[in-house]
Amino acid sequence: MSFKLCSLIDIGDYQLRGGVNEVNIKKSVNTIVDTANIKIPALGRALNNDTLPASSVETAGLFKEGQKVKIQLGYNYRYRTEFEGFVRRVNLSTPVNIELEGYAWQLRKKTVAASWRSVTIKQVLEKIVEGTDIVLSDKIPDSDLIKITLKPMTGLQALEYVKEKLLMVVHFDGNVLYAGLEEGIKKGDVQYRLGWNVIRDDQLKYRIADDTLVRVRIVLKLQKGEQVLYEAGDKNGEIVKKEADHWGKPESFVKIAKRVLSEKKFTGFEGKITAFLEPFCQPTYTAEIIDKKYGKRDGKYFVAGTEVKFGTGGARRIVEITRRLSV
Repeated sequence: MSFKLCSLIDIGDYQLRGGVNEVNIKKSVNTIVDTANIKIPALGRALNNDTLPASSVETAGLFKEGQKVKIQLGYNYRYRTEFEGFVRRVNLSTPVNIELEGYAWQLRKKTVAASWRSVTIKQVLEKIVEGTDIVLSDKIPDSDLIKITLKPMTGLQALEYVKEKLLMVVHFDGNVLYAGLEEGIKKGDVQYRLGWNVIRDDQLKYRIADDTLVRVRIVLKLQKGEQVLYEAGDKNGEIVKKEADHWGKPESFVKIAKRVLSEKKFTGFEGKITAFLEPFCQPTYTAEIIDKKYGKRDGKYFVAGTEVKFGTGGARRIVEITRRLSV
């Protein structure tokens, strides 16, 4: 059976059915902003209201910042949605390069200022995203915060604050926003077999837990110094310190410390593999890695990020795994 690459890209009122030079999409749970680039011919035809223009048009003039974008890619006209967001910039080059951002783009020009003495993370996020098309995930934990202040800042800066200062994973899935512990999100499952549906695995390394001595320390920053909230790991290990700016439920800090420790100390694979466009995979997926040569290395891993490269030369999905979930 032959496999023919296909693409369906909606930008504003226009639709591109094939004919793109190149598409590149990057997503990660470690970055709030999903990004993408589309390169298309400077002259072309675009479908508008299901009718073709009478003549070729300069494609750069059709697109502008703020237009909604949906990228669907696949084989043999079976499409999967790879990206949803907005035009960030149109570069008048040849070919035309259109820079895109996910739904975090809507927070760039929104100003947020608020202060609470006692609030949940979900209430904070509701304030940040109000007035946008962003919806909150139903998996956001109901964790109590004693006090938090958002000085006048953009909505995107507010999300960065939540991520860095409250030790939260902040991640978009289309227009759905999640913030909380990493283990609270799981989108799907995928299986990769080295030497079969994996094209390259030279960026994949195998590590042994006993080779690394690590101790994770969660501290609360106070005016008079630091207060240790929780520690986990090897007694004499290298200190990995995470700073928190709020009092939360004690069990939250336990989970955070254990999650950080699981990223720093485990036996299994870490790194990146390069595969075909299928099987479909996105950040937060669980990837089962099967190694027929060394069977004891088989296991399930957390997918932290993906990069899709699509163009006239073919399509590849680069998958980044960060920690082992199970044997």
